[in-house]
Amino acid sequence: MRRPFFPGYLFIQLDIGRERWRCVNSTFGVIRIVSQNERPAPAPRGVIEELMASCDEDGILRWKTEFSLGQKVRVVSGPLTELVGELDQLTDADRVRVLLDIMGGSTRVVLPRDYLVPVDSRS
Repeated sequence: MRRPFFPGYLFIQLDIGRERWRCVNSTFGVIRIVSQNERPAPAPRGVIEELMASCDEDGILRWKTEFSLGQKVRVVSGPLTELVGELDQLTDADRVRVLLDIMGGSTRVVLPRDYLVPVDSRS
């Protein structure tokens, strides 16, 4: 399921000393600029770069949650959504093997890493 990582926010790059930034407030759809001391507030250094580096070729953020063997995980995407299982194997950077309780039996299933969240997460 695709959803905005920062709903309602748009990040722009500008030089507030040289560019006319106040006109952004009159742009259709803009409610207000996040500000500090009446000037646009910059995102913390490195945050935007890290987010961009975590995007795939289509610009979709593929946040990599760190998992560990034996960890309880919940499926959040695909036909097995909402099933809970145990992380059995880290197969590569994009896929993992999970033991899921399906119809009373433990079944090994290989899933894309981004289909899973730690069981204590409600993402």
